Amino acid sequence: MANTNNTTTTTTQQQQQQQQQQQQQQQQQQQQQQQDKSVYCLNVNLYPKPQVRDEFLKVIANNQKGSTEEEPLCLQYVWGESTETPNLFHFHEEYTGDNEGKEGFDAHTKAPHFAAWESFANTGEPFDKPPVVNFFRTV
Repeated sequence: MANTNNTTTTTTQQQQQQQQQQQQQQQQQQQQQQQDKSVYCLNVNLYPKPQVRDEFLKVIANNQKGSTEEEPLCLQYVWGESTETPNLFHFHEEYTGDNEGKEGFDAHTKAPHFAAWESFANTGEPFDKPPVVNFFRTV
């Protein structure tokens, strides 16, 4: 009887090891597929008027939070104020998904937090200069 139990234990351990190896291989394949996809990126420069600065900062912080916490295809959303030019804000965003990453960006533009941003940007004239937006894909 002892040999039967040992054989069963060994077989079970081997099956578990095989399952773990298969899972690791699947994870590696998924990671490689993700790396092989282009990433859809944009860099943006915004010049909010001083009188709307506080509202601008609030809306942008909410947009960043929503993008990074609620959008699985958003890889990165970073922003900050220029160290050389007051009230000049730089943004860098990265999205993945189908259509060379554009799927993620399209989902971003349909999110509720983006709607709040659009409402701010389209109310009155909140900017001193027109936004500068550059789209690109990684190669």
